[in-house]
Amino acid sequence: MLDTISLKIQLISPIGEPIEREVMNVIEKTIKELNRIFSCRDDEIISMIQKFADEKKEIENKFKELNLKYCNFLLVELLNSYIEKNEKRYIVHKDDKETIATLNKIIPEDYTFIGIWEDGGVISSKTLDCNELLKKFSKVLTIKGGGKEERANFKGNVSIAEITNIL
Repeated sequence: MLDTISLKIQLISPIGEPIEREVMNVIEKTIKELNRIFSCRDDEIISMIQKFADEKKEIENKFKELNLKYCNFLLVELLNSYIEKNEKRYIVHKDDKETIATLNKIIPEDYTFIGIWEDGGVISSKTLDCNELLKKFSKVLTIKGGGKEERANFKGNVSIAEITNIL
């Protein structure tokens, strides 16, 4: 069993020099805190951290699955409420960053997608130059960004109304 005393011995001599007492105090305090958080013994800390990391990955995967299902339902609504100007079809939507990223992957190519989140957004299109559209927005709105023909990213707070007025 690995306990605090044996841990001290292992840490004292990787190159034969003792570790400062202050460092040892921090290590001991960290081990005690991990024991408390995970309700485990010293020799179980690593496996508890691995278990925690595995659970986190599983939850993230479930979130991605649910987010994709949500976005597929949302897409139906968005396709029925697009904006058409100058023979171009725009979908403008404000949501959290993860939802915008997922929508950006599933919006059909014949639409220009403008996804907005709390402090930024994305413009994605196969039908117009996204970088040029971003420059047009930047002249009127307080945003910064850049991109290429098919995709541009920006930082700044904007609303759907502000974007649609410029279109």
